[in-house]
Amino acid sequence: MNILEANRIKKSFQISNEKKIEVLRGVDIEIIEGEFIALKGASGSGKSTLIHILATLDLADSGDIFFNGNKLNYKEQSDEDLSRFRNQDIGIIYQFHHLLPEFTALENVMMPSLIAGNKFDKAKDEAMSLLEDTGMADRIKHYPNEMSGGEQQRIAISRALINKPKLIFADEPTGSLDKTNSENIINILSELKNKYNLTVLMATHSEDIAKFASRIMILENGLVSK
Repeated sequence: MNILEANRIKKSFQISNEKKIEVLRGVDIEIIEGEFIALKGASGSGKSTLIHILATLDLADSGDIFFNGNKLNYKEQSDEDLSRFRNQDIGIIYQFHHLLPEFTALENVMMPSLIAGNKFDKAKDEAMSLLEDTGMADRIKHYPNEMSGGEQQRIAISRALINKPKLIFADEPTGSLDKTNSENIINILSELKNKYNLTVLMATHSEDIAKFASRIMILENGLVSK
């Protein structure tokens, strides 16, 4: 069963009165539940733009997106509905972790669960479990500026999984890390995918990182080849 399907996704950016750049020229994607897909392409090819559109963080100029067979009418849905979708149905991991600097590792992971309306104790217990999964249980009281880049990204992965999403979008999750930390992060992501029956769509420009995926899609000249 397709967990995500996108048809004829187009996106352009107006960079001056006379010039428009067409980044996505009619992208079609089908993702089967349980897949780990690498969306590979050169820097500037539109990978992040496509991820943001699929995650409803940005609007396409045209095209349709279906999640679990249901069309996402994100041009018509309220901000509240879209926020709920992002909070509860999907998880997003960015290149830069976007942790809240004034909160500890544990509090950062708990935050989406609390926003979803879960009780404090439930959010704390589930956050602790995920921090153990990512090898960060001994850092729960540390703040982001007290952790390395690789550690911060582990916290971000835990945060993305706290509400038990079925689909994870990872936008260059190793782009700011060295080779050793990059491989550690992808290994953790692969292990968690299997443990929690996740589907993962990961944007990357790295051939080495793409090899961890079960299937590779190439984004080139505004189109995706399967």
